[in-house]
Amino acid sequence: MRDSEWDGVQGSPTYEQQVGLFPFKTGGLSVEADLLGASWYVERDDYPIVISLPSDQSDFAIARPGGKALFREVAWQDAKLLDVTIKVFQVAVWVESEATYKLFPPDHPEGTDGQEALNRAARTAVSVAEDFLSWLRVRAGQFWLGASHESLDNAGTADLVDLQAGRRIKNINWNYMQYLTLHGEPAGRRDLVS
Repeated sequence: MRDSEWDGVQGSPTYEQQVGLFPFKTGGLSVEADLLGASWYVERDDYPIVISLPSDQSDFAIARPGGKALFREVAWQDAKLLDVTIKVFQVAVWVESEATYKLFPPDHPEGTDGQEALNRAARTAVSVAEDFLSWLRVRAGQFWLGASHESLDNAGTADLVDLQAGRRIKNINWNYMQYLTLHGEPAGRRDLVS
């Protein structure tokens, strides 16, 4: 049951739209400066998704540690920026849950629902980010962007943002981790949070 099916039912959940913001490191993506602020829309696993390059150093402020550069200016000519090296890109995944920006205990049902929504979206965000870097590695001939067998590096925490309020939902974020398997047995876990 969703939205209108719940109308008039006492105690029914209200689903709000949020966006999960997932910042990833590129490994040094070289692009023309005209691509700063570029974005691409894709759909995967029934999620609308936007992949974005930063337009300036203040982008992705919600989801990244403060003070770290998102790109490096590489080449100028006649006071015009020509080339940059992108350090961070963002994958935004639209989700729905009962969570709102208001503070609530992490074990509250609305918080649990929001955390589950972000965790589900995370799998898709990682898959899209890996495919994006793979495409750039091959299509743009930027082989240094990391081999396909290497894990993706995060560039801060992934957060859930309440679109109606325009604010981060507290107590909900996603931990980047990779589970290793050796001959079918769990071999351990490596946290990718740097």
